[in-house]
Amino acid sequence: MKIMGNRKPKTALPASPCGAGVPPARIAACGAGVPPAQIAAGTAAPQTMPLEFTDPRKTPYVPLRSRGELPHLYKDGGSYFTTFRLWDAVVPNAARIDKNALHKLSAEQIAIQTEPPLCLGCCALGRPDIAEMMQNTLRHFDGQRYWLSAWCVMANHVHAVVTPMAGCEPSGIFHSWKSYSAHEANKLLRTRGTFWERESFDHLIRSLQQFEEFIHYVENNPTAAGLCASPGDWPYSSAYCGAGVPPAQNAAGTAAPQGD
Repeated sequence: MKIMGNRKPKTALPASPCGAGVPPARIAACGAGVPPAQIAAGTAAPQTMPLEFTDPRKTPYVPLRSRGELPHLYKDGGSYFTTFRLWDAVVPNAARIDKNALHKLSAEQIAIQTEPPLCLGCCALGRPDIAEMMQNTLRHFDGQRYWLSAWCVMANHVHAVVTPMAGCEPSGIFHSWKSYSAHEANKLLRTRGTFWERESFDHLIRSLQQFEEFIHYVENNPTAAGLCASPGDWPYSSAYCGAGVPPAQNAAGTAAPQGD
């Protein structure tokens, strides 16, 4: 049994590049579900998220799926590393990821292949209100439809480590995240049309060691990019917020997405 402990929300927020300023301390975004008075006073008790890792190499064979571009391997009880990028954060003519060779690569080598250049495209996720909305979207069904072990919202892409619960398809979870957030982001931007790259990358995590390595990669992504001094300084991440605290409402006080 792997126990993922929570980290309390912090109050210091860093400056953000790519045209993204970070708002004054608004702990509600990360402490959703915890009374604001307790957060402000620093008395909110950290929660824990129980998660038993299932080794997919010991579960029955399943065929690959495809939606036209990338193959996807989904297994019951599996945990996944996923990256989804903004529509204009895709390098033209970039080499396609060879999923047949992924078993030979480390978690970091796999994740790096999904990284767009830091400031490529419109970097809409660099806007604090959009980054906060994206974070709330990721966390809304945590503990209900999936266990969200790590996440990070960057200016032009999102990383997450997630374990769907029984009866919840990974593809449905990813579609729900992208569909709802695209709709909300377009409202905030007062635009219409495509927001995300059509197909996201997801990787079935093969071992507990790789699971921990992906969490390390995701939470250290802003630090590696030179955006903050330590992982816990980045406000739109599990390192700052703590995984496993169920968000009840978004920062505006309205209910987070209820459907797919």
